[in-house]
Amino acid sequence: MTAPKTNQPTGQPPAQYGQPITVQPGSMLVGTVQGHRDWNSGVFGCFDDVKLCFLTWFCYPCMMCHISKKLGDCPLMPVCVPGSAVVMRARVRTLGGIRGTVCNDCLTTTFCPCCTVCQLKREMDTMGI
Repeated sequence: MTAPKTNQPTGQPPAQYGQPITVQPGSMLVGTVQGHRDWNSGVFGCFDDVKLCFLTWFCYPCMMCHISKKLGDCPLMPVCVPGSAVVMRARVRTLGGIRGTVCNDCLTTTFCPCCTVCQLKREMDTMGI
């Protein structure tokens, strides 16, 4: 009995096996987990843009909804989702490759909410979002 004939040269795997996988499919890591840069302005740089500072101070929910919309989420997400400020800050950090931690985001948004929102808006303007 003879072996069936194939079009494969001898010494190579049959075509049904295809090429070996050298990179796992679906890995889409764009940058490092830690980020590669710092914020363009500090949390207390809110007084550099007085207009933004007043808008945020007098209508914090409106500014949160505006930022949410610019990030591609539902504009009412900050009203409906508890802890949305932490989520939005972490998202901006990730998009911008900014160093930081979720713990730092949580502390900043808890103790300095207006200044944090001003920082987010300034950063998004710088990033072109």
